[in-house]
Amino acid sequence: MKNKRLKPTIFSTRYITLRKLRDLTLHMLKKIQVDQLHLVDFGCGDMPYYEVIKPLVREYVGVDLKMNPLAHHHIDFDSKTSLPSEFTDIILSNQVLEHVDSPEGYLDEAWRLLKPEGTLILSTHGYWYYHPTPNDYWRWTSAGLQN
Repeated sequence: MKNKRLKPTIFSTRYITLRKLRDLTLHMLKKIQVDQLHLVDFGCGDMPYYEVIKPLVREYVGVDLKMNPLAHHHIDFDSKTSLPSEFTDIILSNQVLEHVDSPEGYLDEAWRLLKPEGTLILSTHGYWYYHPTPNDYWRWTSAGLQN
């Protein structure tokens, strides 16, 4: 099956958004020079960027809820993991924040997992159709994210 998030067709209503998200994500990773770094895809879903990111990093770990058989490591709905503190150099979190029960708890766990001087690559949306996977709670504004 074709990866619709990595390679959306021109006929997709989300074509521009998904291409821009992919391109900006890869641009950020290439800017960091990630070749010897460890990356955690936090809330990985079906890991849409795995095939293009995996060759760029030393290790790629997908982390998601237990209901996701693709994830390498599982978490509970409280976003807590059993991974050690300062586990990773990069956390990738694309379009996950709107799905978590507690954004503050999710971000606290992301910071706990990051090594000092680590990088969080985070994207979320302010307006999108309702898409529970498994839940869809939040819509964000620039001011809300800054807060």
